[in-house]
Amino acid sequence: MPNIIALAGRRKSGKSTVADLMVEIGKDQGIEIKRRSFAHPLKLEYSRRFGVPLEDLYDEYQKESHREKLMIFAAHVNKLYPRIFIDYLFDRLKEDDNIIIDDMRTMEQLQELIAQGGKPYKVHADSQKRFTRGAWPNPTVDDSLQESELGDLSSWTFHCLGGGVIYNNYTSEEILKKELIWLTREIFGKVSQKSSTS
Repeated sequence: MPNIIALAGRRKSGKSTVADLMVEIGKDQGIEIKRRSFAHPLKLEYSRRFGVPLEDLYDEYQKESHREKLMIFAAHVNKLYPRIFIDYLFDRLKEDDNIIIDDMRTMEQLQELIAQGGKPYKVHADSQKRFTRGAWPNPTVDDSLQESELGDLSSWTFHCLGGGVIYNNYTSEEILKKELIWLTREIFGKVSQKSSTS
């Protein structure tokens, strides 16, 4: 079974940054960790349909200008194919993969993660820090189920489900990376050691 964690949290809490740093730490430790996203097929289709460069939808600043339209598009696609994003991601995992999902947003995604033996982590940054990173108030986005369903779930819930909370109020990625080294080893290092001895 793949070794999977998924990151939840409100926009600009730093989910993508945490995922990138954990992949980088894994590389430094000789552990291959792959970053995956539930929204990847949605972004591919949105890019194709509306002529938006795919890289804009992954850029930390550019993607904010598309977020509201992406959410509307996602809701439309979900009505037609309710499990499309979940199945697309989990059907492509291999037995010995180390995976970080960087955009878990719904209860259904959380339930599937648990069913697959994965662990959820909440990435938390206070509202002031998120604002300085570009999360300007937008009630349509901020009050949406995609943003709040897991973003407002208590830290205790994540601990009870075998995961935890990653606090990301840091001013530099260097400090955050230092904080993530132990966690990355704890989650992915043990699997690497087991596979190397078998």
